[in-house]
Amino acid sequence: MEIKVNLSSQEIARVLNELRLNGDYYPDHAILYVTPSEIKELENKGVVYDIRIQDLNRHYQGFWDQRDGYHTYSQIIYIMDSLANVYPDICKIYEYGYSYGNRKLRALKISDNVSVDENEAEVMFDGGIHGDEIGCSENLIRFARQLCYGYGEDTTITNLINQREIWLYIMVNPDGRENMTRHNNNGVDLNRDWGYMWDGWGNSPSAYSQKESKALRSCMMNNQFVIHTAYHSGIEYISYPWSYRADECPDKEHFDFLAELYSDTSGYAYLPFGQGNTGMYDINGSTKDGNYGSMGSVTWSMEISYNKQPPASQIMTYYNYNLPSMLAMIEYAGYGIQGMITDAETGEAVPAIIRVDDFFPIYSDPLVGDYHKYLGPGTYDITVTANGYESKTIEGIQIENHTDIVEQNIELQPAYGNYIYKFISSRIPNNNPYDEGNTPAVFGEPDQLNYSIGGWGWAVFDMLDSIKIGAVPEITVYEGDDSPEGFSLYYSNTMDGPWTLIGEGDGTTYFNLPDTTPTDIRYLKIVDDGNGPFWADNAGFDLDAILLADPEDAVALEMGRISIVDSVTGNGNGIIDPGETVEVEVPLVNIRPHYAKYTYGLLNPLSGEMTIETDSIYYGNIDPKGYITQKYTITVDEDQAEGETIILELEAHSYGNTYVFSFEMELLVGQTAVLIADLSMDQKSGPELENCCIDAEMGYYRVSELPYSHKNYDYIFLCLGSADSAHQLTLNETDWIEACLDDGGNIYMEGGNIWLGNPDSIGSRYFRIEGTDSTYLPTGFEGVEGTFTHDMLFGYSYNETPVHQLWVLGKSAFAIMQNTSSEHFAAIAFDSVAYRTIGSAFEFGGLEEGLAPSTKTDYFSRIIDFFDGLYTTVKAPTTQSDKIWLRSGPNPFNSSGNISFYIDLETNVDLTIYNQKGIPVRKLYSGKLTKGIHEFPWDGSGQSGNKLPGGIYLCRLTAGNSFRTIGIIINSN
Repeated sequence: MEIKVNLSSQEIARVLNELRLNGDYYPDHAILYVTPSEIKELENKGVVYDIRIQDLNRHYQGFWDQRDGYHTYSQIIYIMDSLANVYPDICKIYEYGYSYGNRKLRALKISDNVSVDENEAEVMFDGGIHGDEIGCSENLIRFARQLCYGYGEDTTITNLINQREIWLYIMVNPDGRENMTRHNNNGVDLNRDWGYMWDGWGNSPSAYSQKESKALRSCMMNNQFVIHTAYHSGIEYISYPWSYRADECPDKEHFDFLAELYSDTSGYAYLPFGQGNTGMYDINGSTKDGNYGSMGSVTWSMEISYNKQPPASQIMTYYNYNLPSMLAMIEYAGYGIQGMITDAETGEAVPAIIRVDDFFPIYSDPLVGDYHKYLGPGTYDITVTANGYESKTIEGIQIENHTDIVEQNIELQPAYGNYIYKFISSRIPNNNPYDEGNTPAVFGEPDQLNYSIGGWGWAVFDMLDSIKIGAVPEITVYEGDDSPEGFSLYYSNTMDGPWTLIGEGDGTTYFNLPDTTPTDIRYLKIVDDGNGPFWADNAGFDLDAILLADPEDAVALEMGRISIVDSVTGNGNGIIDPGETVEVEVPLVNIRPHYAKYTYGLLNPLSGEMTIETDSIYYGNIDPKGYITQKYTITVDEDQAEGETIILELEAHSYGNTYVFSFEMELLVGQTAVLIADLSMDQKSGPELENCCIDAEMGYYRVSELPYSHKNYDYIFLCLGSADSAHQLTLNETDWIEACLDDGGNIYMEGGNIWLGNPDSIGSRYFRIEGTDSTYLPTGFEGVEGTFTHDMLFGYSYNETPVHQLWVLGKSAFAIMQNTSSEHFAAIAFDSVAYRTIGSAFEFGGLEEGLAPSTKTDYFSRIIDFFDGLYTTVKAPTTQSDKIWLRSGPNPFNSSGNISFYIDLETNVDLTIYNQKGIPVRKLYSGKLTKGIHEFPWDGSGQSGNKLPGGIYLCRLTAGNSFRTIGIIINSN
């Protein structure tokens, strides 16, 4: 039954809204299509109505037998087939399945190169979503025919087809057209079935519940329509978003201009336009809200006539009214801003979200990479975000006129992070006018902007990338404010479900998926737990972002080698002394090939007496395979005893606490830390090295197995033993040694069979040593001329005989000890600048001392000096002062740093930078300086002022007869 209800009071309008009856609502009346039970509800509530059509089925029976100029469903299908067959170069049919009545759901695409998705603006027209509004599909089938007929004949039509992609979805509801009913065969109003702010109107049981809705949605969401017009009838009016709420949509200025353009170019004497909710009536689940809310299209309902079935004699009248406006929409869809979104490294298209100012986001074509958005005159900022890429913002884009075309191509740098790609559907029960409904706030990284999903509300999201299963949190749901609220999280491999519960959360929550979870899931659904107010700002869970983690791409951080800087705040000796304030430089290293974003470090004291001045420091975004060094300021209490250890813990957080790593560091107070790792069964070398540390007044740790981390030790002595029974390194121990040296450490290692390894062994690669079998019986060892051991001579009485002799491999390696009788090399030093090593075929503990300098303590001290870079050549050294030092910070250099040194007397000084070939590239100072600490800045440039390429350089300080050399790394960027 079709009835008319006069909206004579607010109370009547309220009753009709509560009942959600099917029909059309106008400023002063409503035309409703009701069942007998719904009539009873109206009468029970005292609503007066007029019956317009008693029996709709009988009224329209035989309509298509006497249709005059109207086309039946079958005839429209036939015309579409004919156009595609006759004009295959410009016209193509896209099939989207069948209706419940087994009728075809299809669209026509009209464009040059019609089978190719080109870099062209796309525009969409659909009709007949209400089956009894039959003039709409008539409008479109005539338009399709005229476009095809006019190509090559009409200049305007030809240019538009060449420059645009035009889509015509001619019959959204073919069953309704054949049956002359508003609804589909399930009795559902399809224009209440769309998912964006769906709320169960028009007999719709769930969002996108009907075949016809899913088919049209597929066309909408798999294209990027700049302008979309949905044709209706029952009034003459352009109705644009929002329909579900009275608030104006962010793109209102674009809607107003284009709607006015449609009105002015049309043949209507007066064609009003405005927001659907305030200009006509409020509804939930409309196509215009759905396509604008999910895709950012300029989309509206165009009501072409007051009569839903105008006489056949008026068909062409209404078509001609709309024809110039349709052509104008196709033309203007290509104005504004456009461009390509591509991968900066590969040049391939990137599926991206494009935000212009605060307008609703649009999308680039995932296959082609092009995007198009209509914009009027003004100055705009554009921000592009994409899964797996760094966001990029372009500011100050100028558009002078309504017909300007501004090209803005954007290349994106790969990065880590997969977030929400598309907002599919949602429900806020009964709506919530007190909240802004900011659905675009869910896109991108956590930023403290949120969309509140409403009490008992829900929302569905397309994550674009399938979820992987692994050891890290696969999904992180971020709440956008400080008041945690409850929710449930579900997954599905389709946007319509069925949904499987992942778990429940309260505030920001991390989820690990069970191993049984399928790996092809792409869609997530969040449902509010219903606690809290329903009618308030920020009602329901406040969703900020969702992060989808690929375990292979998860953030992995390591702590680099720490160093002490006390040249400014302390005494400059590079050691933490009681009562001294120092800066502890702590690098965080990103070991994965993608960004570690929003990283900060929190330093916590575990033992010792100290004050941490800066305990939390922001590291920022750490480049793939890169690192960032920050300084923590620490003051050690005056009563902290020398030789004792203070222990600190660094918590490294990345991606808003999604990834947390803990590192422990031990700092020796008043002394330099030496690690003595006595891994052999023999116990003689370890104790002897321990005595040397005591004699040299150096702090030490003696252990029987390698500690967890190498990063707290300045010098490492590994005692493996020298005989056949020597300790054999395990794979984990080898990895530990390699990591230490890669991190700039210094290692002395005495070993047996370790030097007899293959060319790829740790001995060859890091110590530049090759060993050969030997049965010689050494009686002593002497230093090699031209090295830091040149004046040393030791006896050897240990009962374990070395089993081989050593040979030098490659440059920068040189023998420092040899057998006194056979002249076999027995110890080799290697200076790589980044790290230094010494490998010995004999045991330190077996040396027999002579007169100074042939004592174990002298030998130990010279090894320490070598590790600091004192002896780096085979040239006989001059007399050195024990009281000069040379340091750089930061090291590696990024763009600038400082080189500081201490001299203990007034003397001539030369400070020069050399490349790896020994060629001087920059003299920083030459002249006389007084006793004390001196500091010189360096920006990484050569003598000419040009930036030096990234790599390793040597900085050499000559002070009188003393010198020091250190390696400096310059980053390539």
